[in-house]
Amino acid sequence: MENGATKYSSKEWKRLLVVALNTGSVAAFALSTSTTRFANLQHASISSAAPPHVERITKFQLNGSTPDEQTASFSYGEFAKQYPFVNNVGIASTKTAAADLIAQVVIAQTPIANIDWDRTLLFCAFGAIYLGGFQYLYQVNVFKKLFDVDKFTSQPWADKLKDEEGLKALAAQTALDLTVLTLIYLPAFYIFKAGARVLCILLCLIPPHTTEGDFIYPDFNNTVGLVFNGNASTSICDGNTPSIKTKLSLSNRGRYESTQETETNIGQDVNELTHEFIAQFGHRNQFESNPESGCPRRLRLTQSLPSQAGSVFHATRLPVIRGFDTTFSFQITAHSKVCTYHLEPMASQNHHKSCAVHGGDGFSFVIHSDKNGANAIGGDGQDLGYGGIENSVVIEFDTWANVDTQGSNDLFHDHISIHSGSRGVNSANASTMIGNWRPVELADGKVHRARFQYLPYVEEKYLDSMTANDILLPFLKDDGEGRRLGTLAVFIDDGVKTSKPILAIPLNLNILLDLPQSLAYVGFTGSTGANWENHDILEWHWCDSIDCRGDRDEIERMELGK
Repeated sequence: MENGATKYSSKEWKRLLVVALNTGSVAAFALSTSTTRFANLQHASISSAAPPHVERITKFQLNGSTPDEQTASFSYGEFAKQYPFVNNVGIASTKTAAADLIAQVVIAQTPIANIDWDRTLLFCAFGAIYLGGFQYLYQVNVFKKLFDVDKFTSQPWADKLKDEEGLKALAAQTALDLTVLTLIYLPAFYIFKAGARVLCILLCLIPPHTTEGDFIYPDFNNTVGLVFNGNASTSICDGNTPSIKTKLSLSNRGRYESTQETETNIGQDVNELTHEFIAQFGHRNQFESNPESGCPRRLRLTQSLPSQAGSVFHATRLPVIRGFDTTFSFQITAHSKVCTYHLEPMASQNHHKSCAVHGGDGFSFVIHSDKNGANAIGGDGQDLGYGGIENSVVIEFDTWANVDTQGSNDLFHDHISIHSGSRGVNSANASTMIGNWRPVELADGKVHRARFQYLPYVEEKYLDSMTANDILLPFLKDDGEGRRLGTLAVFIDDGVKTSKPILAIPLNLNILLDLPQSLAYVGFTGSTGANWENHDILEWHWCDSIDCRGDRDEIERMELGK
């Protein structure tokens, strides 16, 4: 798969196969009809104008003396008589696949983008094997031996109604057919369905040669298919991290006058820092230096500068209602350092300074159908780049506590939470948080790996990780066939490897958001405020199905350091 290239290989071949089978009979009939009609018209025109001896030659040729005219005079009726078994297999596979498509699109009102092609292909295969193969063999061969089929079927309708023996035989055939339907047909279908599922499981155990997903960015040297907004860019860790310093005079605090300076901390060891100052509340005791050079190109949602906001979205909408699975790696580095200098007014000299290395504000993963499409972007600071985006659900990675503006529910620790204003405006406030947050180290300078999974059903094995609150209640219900109550699960680091979510919520995405054709824009946002840091996405893999397997070895190799 090409880096950055959108690919739907797992669906396209199924779709093309089903469409080909559904249109094969129609195309063959149209072709045979047109060629036969052309041959008949040609024969008629020649016959009306040609002398008798020419007419005899023409008839002789049209009756098959030469290969060209033989092909031209081919008809579907003759083909069906000559190859009845093949004809029956084609008709049976076509009608069962078509019937399932009608059931999905017309009866279940499933959008075209969300058609279950696996299910349609299953019906198509069953139609070919059972209805086209087995049913033909037993009805033609067995019925002919048990009943005088040819005698009855060759009679006119008036004679058939008078043929008592033939009608009794017809009733016996019907009874036999219903018996086979009850005792063989229905069990055979469910056995076939179970067998196909087992075959799928066995195939899933065999690693494919290519990563099977809708797109994969192992790095961002190629950004085809992505839209950058605001301060978002790419970076190769060239060591040119910008440095900026801000200065703020504070009011007198008791016997001291205070001045506060904020600057970017670039690669300074934490142990050296703690010897230089008295650590303020919120200082990060453990963090790793940002990479100085040599890293593969990465998405940089924000640079380590104040008041930044950036977003990166996939350029096209993607199907999400029937489930998706996405993984990515991220790294947060180059935190700002805030130092407060305390001045002794009487002596006019510095008394002491207190500092804290702690950047802000964080980043988020966004699913939305905002009117701005792939160009959507929210505010900086506490908005994390998504505050203000409408019709969205967000998984936020918050690295700064905004207790003064967001209320006491904002956590002083790095944390992950899920926010949605449903079909209205989203924000990072407690009023939009669905479920509860989970504390986790995010901005320690290390490379972290995250995974999000949406399942169109409630996954019982995630119950221990589930959370809910009053805001979530309106979205805890079904919305018709194919739009059942689902599960949104969040995995981080070791949880990605063990499939143990740190956070999960029951949720019906179709009710929460208004998504035309069940499609949504997906991507990332980030922001900084009075404190700042780099928010980098190192790689990204997306699969819009719940059984995305892909080459797990290749996906694991995308983790830095492996």
